Amino acid sequence: MNSEKAALKGVVLDENDVAEAALYLASDEAKFVSGVNLMVDGGFSLRSA
Repeated sequence: MNSEKAALKGVVLDENDVAEAALYLASDEAKFVSGVNLMVDGGFSLRSA
């Protein structure tokens, strides 16, 4: 991913961010989360072209 185009300026995605999201989804805290695409991209997918 091109972090220059992410909405969160000055923040760089790393493997820990993805791992934390996966751990959250596997935890009891996410027991009511279903049918969601959890985007870990710093807002990149929300930007228009």
